[in-house]
Amino acid sequence: MDRPKDWHARARARCDGFNLIELMIVIAVIGILSSIALPLYRDYMGRTQVTAALAEIRPGISAYDQLVNEGRVDTDYTATHLGLPSATAHCSQIDVFTIQTDGSAQPAISCTIQGTPKVNGKIVRYDRSADGKWQCRSNTEENFYRPQGCFGL
Repeated sequence: MDRPKDWHARARARCDGFNLIELMIVIAVIGILSSIALPLYRDYMGRTQVTAALAEIRPGISAYDQLVNEGRVDTDYTATHLGLPSATAHCSQIDVFTIQTDGSAQPAISCTIQGTPKVNGKIVRYDRSADGKWQCRSNTEENFYRPQGCFGL
């Protein structure tokens, strides 16, 4: 069976590449996927930043308890005495508060978060009860951003 000579030329012309409509469809699909993925990514980044900020002030708990057990004076309750810096990668400011006469401190150690817009400037902190139990609290607007076991303010 003989094929016309121009058959090969027509077949090659059809397979040379993508046309404009196909490229526009691909770009639209990528745009839709990125409009869904980017907000989710930002939310998970915010959650990670709150958890990281909490982890950065966590080492101060045992030093704080030691100050309480030694009966230290109010001026000893500083980030420096707890071995904490005044600011970290995820905390723009770390504050330490003095113990009350009943042994509680609410808050005891506090971090002002620096991060994505939904968590930037929010507070994550540890409160100490009179019986020496510690509780995490945060004023992030949504429960999603709070680490597990951390309550709202």
